Amino acid sequence: LFIWDPIKVNFYEFILITIASILINIAIFLTTLAFKTAQKHYSSVFCLVYLQIVWSVLIGLFIFNEYLNLFAIIGALLIVMSGIFSIPAQFKQIDE
Repeated sequence: LFIWDPIKVNFYEFILITIASILINIAIFLTTLAFKTAQKHYSSVFCLVYLQIVWSVLIGLFIFNEYLNLFAIIGALLIVMSGIFSIPAQFKQIDE
């Protein structure tokens, strides 16, 4: 456990951790602000979030030499199909 074997960081690592935590908090704040600003239009571009699956598969395949198993393929297909099925509702919301 951390109590019996604490992590000892030097000053350089402490500065890196501090800068990273500040940048992560700024990123979270800006993401929240962007979602708040784009509430009406967010659903029309949300289907682009599903491209993360494609990029993850490509990065895993070409950089890490990983292949998808059957369950990962089925899960990815279900996620992509739900995005495709939501497109008509998104077009309907854009027209309003």
